[in-house]
Amino acid sequence: MFYPNEVIEDVRSGNDIVNVISSYITLKPKGASFFGLCPFHQEKTPSFSVSADKQIYHCFGCGAGGNVFTFIMQIENAGFVDALKLLADRIHYTLPDSGGSEEIARQAHVRDILLEIQKKAARFFYERLRGPDGRAAAAYLDSRGVDAKVRIRFGLGYAPGRRALADFLIKEGYANEFLEQSGLLLADKRGGYYDRFAGRLMFPIFDAAGRVVGFGGRVIGEGEPKYLNSPDTLIFDKSRNLYGVNFAKKSKSAEFILVEGYMDVLSLFQAGFPQAVAALGTAFNQNHARAVKKHRDGAVILFDSDEAGTKAALRAIPYLANAGLAIRVTQVEGAKDPDEYIKSFGAESFAKLLAQAKGHVIFQIDQLKKQYNLDILTERVKFTAEASKLIAKADSAVERDAFIKDVALSTGISADAITADIDRVMSRPMRAPRTRVLERPAKADKGVFDAKCALIYYAAVDPGVCEALNKVLAPDELGEGVYAELLAHIYSLHGQAKEFVPASLISRFDKLEDQKQATAVFARAEEFPDKASKEKAVNEMLKVLKKSYIDTKIPTADINQLNELVKMKKSVDKLYISI
Repeated sequence: MFYPNEVIEDVRSGNDIVNVISSYITLKPKGASFFGLCPFHQEKTPSFSVSADKQIYHCFGCGAGGNVFTFIMQIENAGFVDALKLLADRIHYTLPDSGGSEEIARQAHVRDILLEIQKKAARFFYERLRGPDGRAAAAYLDSRGVDAKVRIRFGLGYAPGRRALADFLIKEGYANEFLEQSGLLLADKRGGYYDRFAGRLMFPIFDAAGRVVGFGGRVIGEGEPKYLNSPDTLIFDKSRNLYGVNFAKKSKSAEFILVEGYMDVLSLFQAGFPQAVAALGTAFNQNHARAVKKHRDGAVILFDSDEAGTKAALRAIPYLANAGLAIRVTQVEGAKDPDEYIKSFGAESFAKLLAQAKGHVIFQIDQLKKQYNLDILTERVKFTAEASKLIAKADSAVERDAFIKDVALSTGISADAITADIDRVMSRPMRAPRTRVLERPAKADKGVFDAKCALIYYAAVDPGVCEALNKVLAPDELGEGVYAELLAHIYSLHGQAKEFVPASLISRFDKLEDQKQATAVFARAEEFPDKASKEKAVNEMLKVLKKSYIDTKIPTADINQLNELVKMKKSVDKLYISI
């Protein structure tokens, strides 16, 4: 471990998992847990459970699970140390100076070198834009009306000849290992390198901390593709980064404006709207929505006004809603995109357009209307049924009332009938989520797998079971891996008379997949009517496990060992423990 267990536990216990996860998604209490829509897969019915008592989360839909560290590692695509530092900062906890492991220190070194390379490349491109090589790119920016101040603020640049950057970075002394990982160069057939972005106007991509982590490039003149982004690297993931977020997060606006391209962000910034951000050459997804939620509670979708832009807006809405954001939608008229609109109608007109943005439900209803011929009765009925499902998602009763009146006016169907339909949608009971078993054991092994998980759980929560099992069941009888380690840790805690906290135990596993498996064990909540019923069940499961362990030894046993194993298997039938 990079930091002592005591430090890790201090940080974990100081960050209540419900509070942390609530800053990313909307959670609602249900029984002893909190439920919300899973941030790790698309779903309509909440199956993401967070336990305040156990300080763990578990998704019954996709199997994601762990403690507060696991959550941050998954949602931020971060390593354990980065997650630890983020959570420590959140509670103003000063981490001690640590020697660190060689691997973690190596990765940190690589990240630092890659960030340094991106920074130097950005300076290189910036200077070339202002020299003879960059005349064509500068002329393009002139034609698009991008002023000098914006070019400087966003660090715009130009990538000249085929090997200009490669020669520069090699002269700077960077090893091939780092050049290859930077995403800026490509290897040629002779073992050298050439520039990925040669001949392109360069847009440095900054992360929220203001560090250059990648680039976008627009071809100047002929060539395909028109726009090209850095590949994913150790420091850059285009499915998680937002262009302009370093400026947008500092704006005074309560909402981000979501646009489609680099030029839209630049144009809006220049016009006095620094809250604009754009996805990076990929469809808006749940990671982008989470990135928005980190900085704001609301967003205005302003994609292009064509059919593709409308479809993209409709696809983005569920991701933003799942992230717990308040969503409004608007589209420009008389222009193909925000950049063109600003140039044609000015900032004041754009501000009015922004103020008149619709709530996402009414926008979806308006788009739904276009799919039906409301002059035909059957079409009106179908439209009303679909609109009712959308209206049911509105949080405010006032909003629902307004939407109901609008649909009633459009269809001639009474508001009372629409209200009744919506009430039926809203009152449908939530189906009990089915637990996804991470290991997916074969049917023949399912009894063994279930017994393994159940006995670990009961040993963890019941000292009587733990004490009795410790005398007759060794951890290695559960096989190798997570489950054997779990049982060994539980025995150890019981022997030291230490309090058992599932979230603390999960922190002992470094790999996310191991943490998920451990969480799935503790996500169960099986109870028995009395002690006798539990004792009977524990003994049955114990026999299943012991026999299974003996069966694994038989194929490699010699004749003497085989006789001994047969005796052991017979003795298992007589085994009985009291709890």
